[in-house]
Amino acid sequence: MLNSRRKSGKQGMISNDDGPHQNGQIKFSKEVEKFLLSRDTCRIATIGRDGYPHCVPVGYYYDKGLIYIATNSASVKAKNLRSNPNCCIVVDVEKERGAGGVMLKGKAKVVLGKAFAEMKGY
Repeated sequence: MLNSRRKSGKQGMISNDDGPHQNGQIKFSKEVEKFLLSRDTCRIATIGRDGYPHCVPVGYYYDKGLIYIATNSASVKAKNLRSNPNCCIVVDVEKERGAGGVMLKGKAKVVLGKAFAEMKGY
C-alpha cells in the first residue's frame, strides 16, 4: 500500500497523505511509476454520507507523482469527496500467473474548473 498525493479532473481532486513525498507529491519507485504510466483505468473508492463505500472504475492520467481523474461535479464520487475526503485508488492488472497492482490512499479536495486546468497545465 502506498500513501500518495493524488489529483483528479474536470472537477479535480487533490490529496496529500503522510507517506514519503517531496513538495506534497509521493516519490514512486521507477517500477511503480512505469506501471502507473502503462495503465489508464483505476478504481476509486469514496465514502458516502450513509457510511458505505462507493467504488467505481474511472479513467485516469498519471503525471509526475500525481493522478488526475476527471468527473462531473454532480457525480456520486464528487459529492462523497466534498463531505468526506477520505478515498482510495487501486490501479491493477490481471496476469496469467495472478494479479498485481498499486493502492493509493489519502484525503481528497475537489478542485473545479479553472483551478484544475491550471494545475493540469491546460
